[in-house]
Amino acid sequence: MKRVEVYLSDEQYEKWKQKAESEGMSVSSFVKKAVESAFSNGFVSKKDEMIAKLEERVSDLEHELDLVMFALEKVDNALKKLNRGEKLEQNDFVYSSEG
Repeated sequence: MKRVEVYLSDEQYEKWKQKAESEGMSVSSFVKKAVESAFSNGFVSKKDEMIAKLEERVSDLEHELDLVMFALEKVDNALKKLNRGEKLEQNDFVYSSEG
């Protein structure tokens, strides 16, 4: 049988020890069970997958925000034009990168 050593702060050890005792097992058994559970549930790979999905969602939301900000700028410019008594033109609401 192999042995693995883990270095913990006193606080971490106490936390693990209390959890193990509440489960009616030794710290060693608790850690072994927790690690096996993480492997069985795909904890490590699911975390990476979740991070990738969140990064993709953030990118999508940034793009959507850019579009909303662009539209708000068009509306703001049109309102300023109306407040100056100017007539709106068809291209005041055309979406283009040239503004």
